[in-house]
Amino acid sequence: MRVRNPPASLQEVIPKPNPKKHRSIKDARDWHNSKLVVRPGGIEIIGITPAGQPISLESGPEKLEQLPDSAWLYGLIVMVEDAHIISSAQDMPRIEANRSKLLTVLNFS
Repeated sequence: MRVRNPPASLQEVIPKPNPKKHRSIKDARDWHNSKLVVRPGGIEIIGITPAGQPISLESGPEKLEQLPDSAWLYGLIVMVEDAHIISSAQDMPRIEANRSKLLTVLNFS
C-alpha cells in the first residue's frame, strides 16, 4: 500500500478506468471496485461504512481516498445504485437528489 502524505486526490493516484477489465461484468456480485448505495440520508460504501448507516455525500470521496490501491482493480470507477428498500415513496425524490449530487461530488472524469 502506498502511503499518501499529504493526501492526494484519487485522480492523481488511481489510473483511469479500464473498460477491458469491467465491460463484461453482468452481475453486481462480480464487481470488485467500490460499491456505493444512494440512500435518502446519504450514501453507504459497501464494506467500508456501517451497513444501513449512510454517510454524507461530501465525505464519500474522503472515504474512497483512504482505500488501498488494490481496491481499484478496474481503475477509477465505482458502482452506484439506489437503495432498493425504502420506507415510503417520499424517499425517492431524496434518493434521486442525492444520486445527482453524488455524481457531481465524485466527478471522476
